[in-house]
Amino acid sequence: MKASEYYKTKPVNVVNQVWHKDGTVDITIYKHGWNKPHAFKAKSLDKPDEEILNDEEVTEEKTQGL
Repeated sequence: MKASEYYKTKPVNVVNQVWHKDGTVDITIYKHGWNKPHAFKAKSLDKPDEEILNDEEVTEEKTQGL
């Protein structure tokens, strides 16, 4: 599952957004137990003309010891 799809359909613990003047946004999501955060970049987020520009594959590998 891509990070943008996960962001819209699954619960996460942390969402960081960095908005740019050109209307794009860098979003980083993190869920407790993940080894690392996952990110995607979108233009016109949550609008009819939304465009996903860069999208990382989410791997839900658990951190050792949890």
